[in-house]
Amino acid sequence: MKNRKIVLWIALMIAVIVTANAQQYDPESDFKAELMEGGKSVRITAYRGEKWTLRIPPQIQGVPVTHIGDNAFNGVYKETNITSVIIPDSVTSIGDKAFEGCFRLTNVTIGNSVTRIGNLAFASIKITSVTIPDSVTSIGDLAFNYCEKLTSITIPNSVTSIGQGAFSGCTSITAITVANDNSAYIAENGVLYNKDKTILHTYPAGKKGNFTIPNGVITIEKAAFYGCIGLNSVTIPDSVTTIEEAAFGQSSLARVTIPNSVTSIGLGAFWNCANLTSVTIPNSVTRIESNTFGSCSKLTSVTIPNSITSIEDEAFRSCTSLTNLIIPNSVTSIGDEAFRNCTKLKNVTFQGTINWDSFADKAFDGNLRTHFYELNPSNGTPSTYRTSNPGENPEWWDINGR
Repeated sequence: MKNRKIVLWIALMIAVIVTANAQQYDPESDFKAELMEGGKSVRITAYRGEKWTLRIPPQIQGVPVTHIGDNAFNGVYKETNITSVIIPDSVTSIGDKAFEGCFRLTNVTIGNSVTRIGNLAFASIKITSVTIPDSVTSIGDLAFNYCEKLTSITIPNSVTSIGQGAFSGCTSITAITVANDNSAYIAENGVLYNKDKTILHTYPAGKKGNFTIPNGVITIEKAAFYGCIGLNSVTIPDSVTTIEEAAFGQSSLARVTIPNSVTSIGLGAFWNCANLTSVTIPNSVTRIESNTFGSCSKLTSVTIPNSITSIEDEAFRSCTSLTNLIIPNSVTSIGDEAFRNCTKLKNVTFQGTINWDSFADKAFDGNLRTHFYELNPSNGTPSTYRTSNPGENPEWWDINGR
């Protein structure tokens, strides 16, 4: 009778869960889960155990585990001791940030039924290798971002979608390999492209030296060179029209020539390129986006062409080696903190006027804006403005004495 009561109690609990589709702790494990598809499958949503080696169960209360939910094992939100995880073949989807920041995690086995690896799913963990099974079709944005000990990656033939920055900051990877019969991607000299090589997707973050982008590439993908610590120079061909967001961000890039074919440079494209000393923006570009060259601390020279109409927020913020600047008469707006913390900036020449409302109050350090509008409160006075005390709060004056 006692055993029968226990069986009836378990059955009742399962029925309640199926009816309510609510989150419940499995009484026999440390996993928090929820039923899906009317009780036909289970999504793991949280882990409260302390195991170092973790085998995710293929079933909970007899129901197949098919999904690992967003943030389920996330080590950023809750510190975890997990060093090894085995994902069973029952699982088809690994959610966004599922294992992000599990800083002790060194071994991951992905089951052979997984089709989706979510955004940031394995970001910032300590794995040295991982096998992506042939079942996977989609790898999300930043999926393995900053897995700094990961030494190699092979894209199987099943993968048709790789998110932006999926392997960015993986500074031990020197080459990416793609299965020969993959229909969407190709690797050449360890660099990842789409199949027809019109998009440069990922340059391995551990690959060193100089690089010439092949002619025919049209787009440099978001975060394509992000965190490439051994990159010295890049030659961009005339076929390239678009450099997307964060394309070269936080890399060791020292030299780059941007051709006139480029019409768009994305937000933060060269952010924190600490070795970049000079740059010429082509006259095919009309807008310098936010943080495009922010924190390029060795940038001493920048040429802004007459095609530029807008310099956005923080575009050159913290370019602490920049000493001279010419703003062409084509520029009609300068955003907030566009040139803030440019602590060596001594000379700024405005070749044209800028409407008072379109020149942010804190675009420059010190009182430069005040002097620019002193004689012409509506549109400012074209001239060269100089300071003898560059830094956080410089005093500016018009060299023409006006």
